[in-house]
Amino acid sequence: MPGSAAEQRVRAAFAEQAGWCRTLGSPLTAQLCDLMAERPWPDTAVADRLRAWSGDPRASADAVPLRLGGGLHALVRRHAVPELAACYPPHPLPAPDSMWPPLVEALGHADLAQWLDGPPQTNEVGRSSALIAGLLAFASRFPLPISLMELGASAGLNLQLDRFRFNLGERHIGDASSLLQITPEWHGAPPPAASLEIAARAGVDQDPLDPALDSDRLLAFVWADQVQRIAQLEAALTIARAHPVAIDRDNAASWLETQLSAEPTTGVSRVVMHSIAFQYFSLETQARVEAAIEQAGAEATERTPLGWLSFERDGPGRDVYLRLRTWPGGEGRLLARCHPHGASISWLDAPAH
Repeated sequence: MPGSAAEQRVRAAFAEQAGWCRTLGSPLTAQLCDLMAERPWPDTAVADRLRAWSGDPRASADAVPLRLGGGLHALVRRHAVPELAACYPPHPLPAPDSMWPPLVEALGHADLAQWLDGPPQTNEVGRSSALIAGLLAFASRFPLPISLMELGASAGLNLQLDRFRFNLGERHIGDASSLLQITPEWHGAPPPAASLEIAARAGVDQDPLDPALDSDRLLAFVWADQVQRIAQLEAALTIARAHPVAIDRDNAASWLETQLSAEPTTGVSRVVMHSIAFQYFSLETQARVEAAIEQAGAEATERTPLGWLSFERDGPGRDVYLRLRTWPGGEGRLLARCHPHGASISWLDAPAH
């Protein structure tokens, strides 16, 4: 398809995102991205911005396809584009030729352009099943109340994880009466049997969201045909509104340096966690986060231990890895290989190399 170099980069980003969406079980979003990659764009303000995109449109950078997909989903949820809504669940996925005309019409909607202004913001609570398994591994080594600190916390939903219910292989964890029941596909031995007490919880994000005010934005960025993820998020938002946690607006490194410089409370563990967030930090921020944790770890004791729990990709592949480091000692463990949304977890619990 002819076009400027910028347009070609954006089209390539849509094609790449279509592949990821297809792999991760969202045929609707994959088809939308295919159409944006292949068809001639209409003359609209949104299309003009896409043609002139000056940054890196790929998912690992500006995530332009996900920005547009979130905006389209938001319009559908608001009943603002009825013809396109007829292509979304609960309706069956139409053929590409049938979806393209209502998509073209939606691309001209006055409210769509604002969704290109900032990056997608998600708070994938499915990842909490891996995170709580990691906390159980930490608690089995240090059976103390935990002060939990999350980097890139978004709306702080995963800081509520002890208020969810999990079925992790043979292990049942959390509040049996919780609105949110999460059962990932589990492979391998169950996580350690340990008592888990969250004594304090805090988080940081460069642009934190409020579960009471920003729920529509969070829901819009979940792929519309993944109804289980939407239901999980709606339940988590309800829980978070009942148990508010303030998320600080700050750089992750600056915030963590302040948090870890405070005198630790004897008899309380501190755990720093993050999920699909570290890759979006600048190299300087990553280095400062690591240095702050290493420095605090060097001063940790059996009565003031420290943990670093990460749910992050190691490279370009689909899988995400759950890793844990603990101090005193700085021991590293590769705990699990996971689906990016937490839908499946293969428990490994081996020393990290």
